[in-house]
Amino acid sequence: MKWTLKTKEIDHNNLEPNQIVNHFCKATSITTKVGLTHSLKNLIWFNSVDIDTFYPRCYDLGLTEELDDFVQEYKQVKAQSYLKMYTREMREAYDESGSLEGLKSISVSKKLFKVALKVCKQRTRDLNELIDDPNGFDALVSDADWKILGANELNEEALAAKKHENWMKK
Repeated sequence: MKWTLKTKEIDHNNLEPNQIVNHFCKATSITTKVGLTHSLKNLIWFNSVDIDTFYPRCYDLGLTEELDDFVQEYKQVKAQSYLKMYTREMREAYDESGSLEGLKSISVSKKLFKVALKVCKQRTRDLNELIDDPNGFDALVSDADWKILGANELNEEALAAKKHENWMKK
């Protein structure tokens, strides 16, 4: 007879001699993604190792401060993507025309470009500048900036409709 139990349901202290489980008791600090992430983030306190040099950026969205960090990172990456889009369009337009005259982005407005550039400049500020600035560690993307950067973001209903729009065509 095969039994399937959830990890939390296994009583490791009262297993019969003929019972075998493929879980280690109290090993969540290394066997779950969140546990591993927390363990590696604490590594800096013990060995002065910066996990950002070898471990992908990740967040525990169950913790308020990490959720806030994730939201800020998302907004900053959005700004960066607009600059990349702008650069690609300008490069392609220049390659076609061979001139800088009259180049204009199709996807990124002047206002959007300025906000995205401002956010990216703030993100790359020197640590000494940030320390001297009383607002240096505030959110890099203000609510006003996000209104411009996130203008094309879809709400939950729009995302669901977009996800299924190709199904409706068939």
